Amino acid sequence: MPIALVRGVRHYFRLEGPADLPWLVLVHPLGADQGIWDRVTPLLTKRLRILRYDLRGHGGTDTTAGDCGIEMLSRDLFAMADAVGARCFSVAGISIGAMVAMHAAATHGERLQALVVSHALARLPAPPDGWDARTAMVLRDGMVPVALRMVERQFAPAFRATRDPIIDTVHAACALMDPHGYASASAVLRDADLRPLLPSITVPALVVAGRLDPMLPMEGVRAIADAIPGARFLGLDCGHLSPVELPEDFAREVGDFITAALT
Repeated sequence: MPIALVRGVRHYFRLEGPADLPWLVLVHPLGADQGIWDRVTPLLTKRLRILRYDLRGHGGTDTTAGDCGIEMLSRDLFAMADAVGARCFSVAGISIGAMVAMHAAATHGERLQALVVSHALARLPAPPDGWDARTAMVLRDGMVPVALRMVERQFAPAFRATRDPIIDTVHAACALMDPHGYASASAVLRDADLRPLLPSITVPALVVAGRLDPMLPMEGVRAIADAIPGARFLGLDCGHLSPVELPEDFAREVGDFITAALT
């Protein structure tokens, strides 16, 4: 298992695709791991060199004490890119991964070539039970109850009805993760407000939303595209995880977008 010691934390990562192609870094959502990209990486590596890694407390990466912050995860992103020799790169993220990508583009845009924001808001409203209550529940009851609810909410009903095996894979990644890692990363969703940073993003940006996403309103995702100068908005007929439900569509749109941004 490839491990990079980055900023004192062991991060699990994968490198895929020919070494002479442009870099794309993929950042997964909360409660998942880099396996969420399994269906799109074989399609993207025809045009891009892929780095994907597990966030702190997720998958094979260490859990660290205390709450994560958006700045911490953004610094991890650049440190991971440095560890594999990617000085300039494009970045695509889902949900919390997209928030990390937006922060990176706003603070160190000189290193980014293109930005893909998928299924995210710039500022998340608190859940009905509150962020702290949800964190306490995870630490008390473990990840299984959260994993069951996440699968129900992440996928469009028609995709759930297919009983595609990848649904169980996504569920298992969430159910088996360290509750402390989930709780730590949840602090990013509680605290981060990227709205003031969006107008300062100057790299080419693509913002992706799911028309059938039960978790995020499309107008909230579209607001990101409206706030980033020159950003393009794309709606897909899927739930919260377009790389899982529509891998061919996602890979084609992202690949075409990044290719155009680099020319």
